[in-house]
Amino acid sequence: MLFATALLPAEGQTVDTLKAANLRNVDIVAPRLRGKLRANALGQITLNLDFLNDMPKLFGNADPLRYAQSLPNVQTNGELDAGLHIEGCDNMHNEMSLNGVPVHNAAHLLGIFSVFNASHYAQMHFSPTAISAGHANRLGGFVDLSSPDTIAHKLAGEGSIGLISSQATLHVPINGKMELMLSGRSAYINLLYHRLLNMKDMALKYGFYDANLTLTYHPNDNNTLRMDYYSGQDDGELNQKVSVYKGNMKWANYLGALHWERRMGRTTLQQTAYLSAYGNDFYTEFENTHLRLPSSITDWGYKAHLSFAPLSYMPLWFTIVCNFNRSK
Repeated sequence: MLFATALLPAEGQTVDTLKAANLRNVDIVAPRLRGKLRANALGQITLNLDFLNDMPKLFGNADPLRYAQSLPNVQTNGELDAGLHIEGCDNMHNEMSLNGVPVHNAAHLLGIFSVFNASHYAQMHFSPTAISAGHANRLGGFVDLSSPDTIAHKLAGEGSIGLISSQATLHVPINGKMELMLSGRSAYINLLYHRLLNMKDMALKYGFYDANLTLTYHPNDNNTLRMDYYSGQDDGELNQKVSVYKGNMKWANYLGALHWERRMGRTTLQQTAYLSAYGNDFYTEFENTHLRLPSSITDWGYKAHLSFAPLSYMPLWFTIVCNFNRSK
């Protein structure tokens, strides 16, 4: 019995061994998540405008200022208000600009639309405060729309059709170093809704348009030249048949600018010469009474911005503002 037990098979288990290795340097590589909204320590926000394709559209058009109204520190007085009331400041205290050039009264149709054609620009810069050398005499914030820095290599275009207006943008590359970008928007309220606007004793007409042109030239990697042009106009007319009353009101924006960006190693110099004009003309006629109230404002100036990474300095700031008002 003891002998049989001794012949039973038995299994043994080896001792576990642990090997250790010393690593001097460890590199962890992962793709960087680039969001469409970036903010710095001062509260300034940079937003890529391609996100508007996924946002709800008002009457078929996406408006950058509609999204800016939903940002922190911003509130509006009503639904039909395109102004930005930032931290309690009135809308007139803000600065609205295209590529750094100021635009006056940036609204159409009582504030339902702004003058900014989103498809023509790449980014929107928003800040709740405009207290800096580049935004003098401003108590509120600023909103600036900037054009793309890249050059398109093939002909491309996009557009949208809405219930009140339609817009389109066309990219035309030239010789691989130059691009012409054209954008336009026009309203067709009188064409589609003229029966709703023509009442028994009163007829109302209204329309507006926006036109953008940007010519970008990259002669080399260190220089970028850009020419901007914008024009927009609103035209409203009210005729009352019974009292023989007639009223007409127009307001328009015109903007032209030349930009030059020069890179010298870690130093970048940006220069802009611009002219921005706004005017409105109110005319009314009742029996033998005629009243006309035209007014306008024209800004022209020069900006220079010098930055040396990681520092930024604006040594030059020169602006001439000319106000012209008349009535009779």
